[in-house]
Amino acid sequence: MSEIRKVSFSKINTFNTCQRKYRYIYVDKIKRPPSSALIFGSSSHEAQEFAYGEQLLGKERPTIETQKEFFADALDKNIQEGIEYTAEDDRDRLQAHGLKALTDYDKIGRATTPIGVETEVKFEDEGFELVGRLDLETATEIVDLKF
Repeated sequence: MSEIRKVSFSKINTFNTCQRKYRYIYVDKIKRPPSSALIFGSSSHEAQEFAYGEQLLGKERPTIETQKEFFADALDKNIQEGIEYTAEDDRDRLQAHGLKALTDYDKIGRATTPIGVETEVKFEDEGFELVGRLDLETATEIVDLKF
């Protein structure tokens, strides 16, 4: 039986953008500190997963204040020594951007009935496995949350 190769959007995008970067990350497995964009995106997705997750459990969607606190805590948790900040991406700026995005998404979230959040999907064919995550599923659509 041959080995199954896992492929994701991120891997494909990295390869198409810069093959050398792909090699460093996925072949040579050279570790880099997370960028501010990765930290921000992870924290934002965790906050949305928390809010929609409560709805999936049949609970009321958390207040915007609770979501903002969750995001700020996730941001602090995800920030590590050696994070690669760009000049305009200091922690306060990341937090301000995240809090505004949460407020905008909360208006949408209150009118949405989720049936899945951060659901892993896999498709296998001819020795390849395409893996990904669905940010948000409703009865009628799949939503790719962007911050």
